[in-house]
Amino acid sequence: MDRRVTFLLALVAFVLSADPNDPDLSQKAVIWGDGLSPHLSIKSVTKSTPKFSLKKRDGWNAKCTGYDACDSNNANGGLQVDSVYELGYEDGVWLPVCLCKGYVMDAKELGDTLAYVPLAIRSSVNKITSKPTGNGAYTLGNSGVYLGRYGPEVFIHESGHSFDFANGLSDMTEWIKAVTADTCVPDPYARTNKVEDWAQTAVLWTYMYRSGADNATLNNSTFSCWSNSRKFASQILPYTQQKQFDPTSKNIISLKKTGKSIGVASDNTTLIVGTSPRRFQLVSNSYNHVLIVDSTTHNGVDAYGQTNPNDRPILFGERNASKNQQWTFVADGQGYFKIINRANGLALDGCNDRLVFQKDNGSDCQKWRVNGRVSPIVY
Repeated sequence: MDRRVTFLLALVAFVLSADPNDPDLSQKAVIWGDGLSPHLSIKSVTKSTPKFSLKKRDGWNAKCTGYDACDSNNANGGLQVDSVYELGYEDGVWLPVCLCKGYVMDAKELGDTLAYVPLAIRSSVNKITSKPTGNGAYTLGNSGVYLGRYGPEVFIHESGHSFDFANGLSDMTEWIKAVTADTCVPDPYARTNKVEDWAQTAVLWTYMYRSGADNATLNNSTFSCWSNSRKFASQILPYTQQKQFDPTSKNIISLKKTGKSIGVASDNTTLIVGTSPRRFQLVSNSYNHVLIVDSTTHNGVDAYGQTNPNDRPILFGERNASKNQQWTFVADGQGYFKIINRANGLALDGCNDRLVFQKDNGSDCQKWRVNGRVSPIVY
């Protein structure tokens, strides 16, 4: 099949119910009328990808029977689970790989291809599924499903939907203003709606950055009509900025006031401050936010339902990159950081050997040292 047609077929994703107030993109001009695929190759501009491991998980079938994977209990098109693997990237992204009966892409090929997706986007994906050849690919929340064999461009597109889901991106006023102001979208598929326009923008912006496009190129007669969307993408996916932390580093996070470190209680859920530190990876997501991922359980530190001072963060059993799991590390210039949750705006406080949320007060109970590598690795 023609590569262009294959690419377009692959771009089938969940579509949110139309809002009458959403921008109408159907009459927008397009950068390329024949789609993105004939004009770009993510593989050709990617210098390196993260290493990963695969481990067969015979007890994980239940993770793959639901509607967002093999949909095994659905009499109309559901599939039995063939096998399940745990896929772990060196940069802190771990997730189950579901292979349904008759699958096309095996676990290694899925891992190889997902590795081309930038970490900031990939960190919103927490499950991928391979099915037999069918009608393209689609995304349900944080889960990407691939019916057949597809390349990095499709994986970035589908993972871009998960990034959108985690951040509520396509409903952001800034995004709607950007797409409304632009006179074009990347290609005909992006005309579908603001959701698909974002996913195609994520592919094109990733390619432009990795190809080293300079300002003259970004603002030339081909791309200037798309400049507002591109600028928005460059802010929420700030590839060009030096990262605060090396995501492959397994860090101890210790409190200035006592020298004690963040640990995990025996239930693998409750976070404590004590003398038995746990190590965490600081994984890029939107803007300058990171996920705090436990390097033992691979779960994310989460503020779900915790909105008030003295509430306690937990290790949530699923990394989902929601705003509850996004954190800002604010440097004090003396080697310490305040750690602020994106969802509740509160700071992590570690005095009295308890890890709790408090209003930012600038005290040493809220200043943390990250004992790990800070030199950036950017894929």
